[in-house]
Amino acid sequence: MQEKINNIINKNYKLLLFLICSCFFLLSTSYKILNPEFIDYLSPGDMETHWLGWLYFKETPFFQFPLLANYSYGLENWSGTLIHTDSLPLMALIFRPFSAFLPNLFQYFGIWIYLCFLLQGFSSFYLMNLLLKDKVKSLLASCFFIIAPIFLWRLWGHYSLLAQGVILIAFYLYFLNDTKTRTWGCLLLFSALINAYLTGMIMLIFACYLLKINLSFKEFVIKFFKMILLLIGFMWVLGVFQTGTSFMAGGYGLYRMNINALINPTGEHWSTLLPELPSADYDHDGFAFLGVGVIILFILSVSLFIKNRKHLAIKKEYVILLCLGLFCFIFALSDNITLGSEIIFSYETPYIFKVFTKTFRSSARFIWIPHYLIIICGLYLLNKNTSKKGFMIIALSLLLLQIYDSRKAFVHFAMKHSSPTEYWSGAVVNEKGLVRTKPLLENQPFKNKIWDKVTSKYNKFTYVIPKNRPGDYFEIAFLAARNKIQINFGYFARYSKKNEKIEKERLIYEINKGIFDKNAAYFFWNEELFNIAKLTKGEYDLIDEIDGYKILLPGFYDKK
Repeated sequence: MQEKINNIINKNYKLLLFLICSCFFLLSTSYKILNPEFIDYLSPGDMETHWLGWLYFKETPFFQFPLLANYSYGLENWSGTLIHTDSLPLMALIFRPFSAFLPNLFQYFGIWIYLCFLLQGFSSFYLMNLLLKDKVKSLLASCFFIIAPIFLWRLWGHYSLLAQGVILIAFYLYFLNDTKTRTWGCLLLFSALINAYLTGMIMLIFACYLLKINLSFKEFVIKFFKMILLLIGFMWVLGVFQTGTSFMAGGYGLYRMNINALINPTGEHWSTLLPELPSADYDHDGFAFLGVGVIILFILSVSLFIKNRKHLAIKKEYVILLCLGLFCFIFALSDNITLGSEIIFSYETPYIFKVFTKTFRSSARFIWIPHYLIIICGLYLLNKNTSKKGFMIIALSLLLLQIYDSRKAFVHFAMKHSSPTEYWSGAVVNEKGLVRTKPLLENQPFKNKIWDKVTSKYNKFTYVIPKNRPGDYFEIAFLAARNKIQINFGYFARYSKKNEKIEKERLIYEINKGIFDKNAAYFFWNEELFNIAKLTKGEYDLIDEIDGYKILLPGFYDKK
């Protein structure tokens, strides 16, 4: 009977894996988000600007250079590319050719989330099958990766970071023999179309692979820097460097990981069995709770390994991964090391590493590599030190324990994605005190009929004075996006501060001189400049406060 079941699983493992991934997707989110016109779950939060980036990009020329130019969102002086709004360039490029046939407010993030669950499941299955050499065991093992808290945590809203399956693919390539360099190159370019942090982690695993295959120092340097040059060239084509925007920014040491992260179920949703431990401000990006099931799995597996072997066989490929895990753990801690709610130690990062620390300022995310290595190690050692029946009983028991321990998180995220209005009800979402008590399109502040004329008469919204993520930026930008109007502001992961200064100085000069763009509607956040504009406006210009917004509309009134 057991053999018959194993044969059925071996023949249908892909279908079973697909069903498992789909079930966990539905358990953690909602089928509603697969509807490309269901948009309420995208607001409030960072997902707003990720989606806005796409709404503007779909109106760009089909053939353009750079490939991801998106100047209508923020205008060229600010950022100008889809990369800097974290709008999932991979999905944007797939759907861009069909934008003329898509709904005006089309969203692909729900489809992406589902694909990430499939990616997490299939990549972990093939990785574990390479190590365990048993499809039945690997099918069970893959479930630990699909429900890993570090994976599910990204359902808060950084959906590009759900593609952690590419890290598992990198580990798969690492353990393969004779992996071709071009395969690594394809994976790196693929990850660059998703998120730069994933690319950085894959580069580290690629470097470890080069160390593993016993290259000479010269060969190592040549292969590694060829890959870096390939990435730089690809990013140039995408437009990363087009507007003088740098990947480097401050924040290293702030967005860090806490020493207790692996055993700390930060927040009220992540463990039924363990209490939340103290944490410091800004530690949230370093969330890395393993889950009770995985913690027990790792302790038990290591204990069995030590008990059953008097002499540990240490392979080079494992030592390299151990060093990688330690390096990433230390980097994730940053130069401000916290334990609980206190910073217990700080040091100055050597200048030579600044390029790396400023590029990957949210260093806490690099805990993903040691986190997944712990799961891989636990499952691998359990397999080595138990019978197949023992492995299945222990792994299944711990998986069920892990699901039970995380059950509040499943309920929480399911509500967030299925009933966002109820989920966010009563929550203040911006500086004007607007709350999410209605669906997104019904919750906009523009009630006066004058806005219909504004959106038909002007093709640009100018924010005075623009800055990164200004007050009420989403409401104004959303109004503009729905009407295909350019804006000089937005929310960007990286932007040119030099160009920001130039744009501010230009606006201040023009407002003082009464020089207003007749094609632009001006939104004032600066009271002093608004009062100056009252004095310098033209005879046929409208300046007023409407629905809480201070606006100036050049040439609004027809000349007599």
